[in-house]
Amino acid sequence: MKICCYVDLHGDLPETPNCDLVIVAGDIAPSIKLEYQSDWFNTDFADWTHSLPCEDLVFIAGNHDWAFEKTLEMIDFDCIKGTYLYNSSTEVKGIKIWGSPWTLWFHDWAFNFSKGSAGLDEAEMLWNTIPDDTNIIVTHGPLFGHGDIVQRQEGSVNAGDEILREKFISLPDCSLHICGHIHEGHGERRIYPYNDKWTINASHFHSNFVNPLPPIVIDYPIKLISPW
Repeated sequence: MKICCYVDLHGDLPETPNCDLVIVAGDIAPSIKLEYQSDWFNTDFADWTHSLPCEDLVFIAGNHDWAFEKTLEMIDFDCIKGTYLYNSSTEVKGIKIWGSPWTLWFHDWAFNFSKGSAGLDEAEMLWNTIPDDTNIIVTHGPLFGHGDIVQRQEGSVNAGDEILREKFISLPDCSLHICGHIHEGHGERRIYPYNDKWTINASHFHSNFVNPLPPIVIDYPIKLISPW
């Protein structure tokens, strides 16, 4: 199966290469007022989903997609050709995919766990609900130590989730994790020393939001064929 991965579109809806499945791991909407976001999903995004050159789309929200946290009832899912995952699973051509928008605390945006130890407890409770037979995990945020470095005043900081990393490693049938959120972390990474486990940060933009990046396209089971 050929899977096309996008994250951090921020309102850009690109032409998509031929594939069997598109996965979008959050931060889909442009930076517009909350009252306009649901309209954008019901029109621009919905139209884009119907233009995709594949039968299946699986997507989650991200920390900028406030409409999914605050005004979910205003989003017309009948208009959108795809499956929205919220701490839930779906199956596409025999592949079991689990997705969630939640990330560790990050500027108190949408779908952020609480700050500090309480947030780590919340994360552990959620990640422990991922079914044991999952094949692909889709989260907005990255794993700890894999495409998760951000620059702050105090220096470089790993913003990824260590509990999620350990959960991913523990799942015997799960070989692929798709994320974004930390734009500077774009790329494919093998989880050392596990030859059969990969995490992909498919951010569509670098941090300066100039010159969008192509999607990362993979053959599942894993054979990287990106960039398109």
